[in-house]
Amino acid sequence: MTPGRRRFIVVAVLLLTAALGVTFGQVQMGAARRARVQQALWQAVGRGDVAAAEAALRRGADPNVMPSDGQVMWGSLDKQTFIDPRAWPLLVQLARSRRLRSYPPLYFAAEPGMVRALVAHGADPDGTGGPDFRTPLMQAAWRGRPAVARALLASGADVNRRSRSGFTALHCATSDLKYGVLPGAEGPYVQVVRALLQGGADARARTPRGMTALAFAQRSPHRKIERILRGAEAAP
Repeated sequence: MTPGRRRFIVVAVLLLTAALGVTFGQVQMGAARRARVQQALWQAVGRGDVAAAEAALRRGADPNVMPSDGQVMWGSLDKQTFIDPRAWPLLVQLARSRRLRSYPPLYFAAEPGMVRALVAHGADPDGTGGPDFRTPLMQAAWRGRPAVARALLASGADVNRRSRSGFTALHCATSDLKYGVLPGAEGPYVQVVRALLQGGADARARTPRGMTALAFAQRSPHRKIERILRGAEAAP
């Protein structure tokens, strides 16, 4: 091999190495940027900041991507959950080991504006989350958020879809009335039940154990909800 050819090969290898280095660096920078934008969306949803969520969505955040370990959502929603903060490290560990399924951003929308913003940018109103594969509508029903439930229904959410355990949104709205809703505090759940029924919820639907929403309501002290469901079951 002549000295000139050797120099040519060396220069070519150096140029190729430099080009590959630039390309790899660009890929790394792009991935880091996407991760930052995605995290900004999760945090904005957790705070209930619609403007910040829309900004993240315009920058390319995916409204259907779940946090890889759930830490962002749980950490930002400590005032909206019953999870003891001391349990978060265990939950994050479980999520990282893929034994605990995370949740899409829409699952944590606490107001209609956030629902509309996420759906407008492609969020699936029936996207499931958690080990029970519950939908955002089931979550809104369980938490007693009628405005969010109505916004999800207006966005095309399936009112009769079932979770892995066989619950519909109507079951979720009534299953914990006995334990989690004090007498006199059932107003939001009355509105949720009415919104679901108006949206086409099947009042006669049964869980795998044979429970209807009326059966759940009868175990609670909330007679108004019981009357509404009794009328819905009796309707032709």
